[in-house]
Amino acid sequence: MAIRNFELQGIDFAVVTEVKFTKKHPYHAHEYDGWEVFSTYTDNPHQGGVAIVFKRDAKNWSVESPVRHGCNVLSCVLVSGEKRTAIIGAYLIPGKDLPDLPHLDEALRRFPD
Repeated sequence: MAIRNFELQGIDFAVVTEVKFTKKHPYHAHEYDGWEVFSTYTDNPHQGGVAIVFKRDAKNWSVESPVRHGCNVLSCVLVSGEKRTAIIGAYLIPGKDLPDLPHLDEALRRFPD
């Protein structure tokens, strides 16, 4: 449903939070009609999780090197021509003691520039 909405709005790449894909049940569409979904897997089925959703055969760019950094942080590189852009998707759970900060720090260290 989200991918259909992205298509209607002309969106080719999105970082989505609160996907709630769990480690216990990691079943979800990894591909759908020319789109790819790369996600983290949370421990809690009621909150958390991050995914990048993107068109696999986009004309002017591609996604490379997606990496999961814990349950609520992921990163990738968006490549367009010679330009490489670091993308970090993170969900820091409100009201918690921010257990995902070390994972965010790991993702930031991946792209020192």
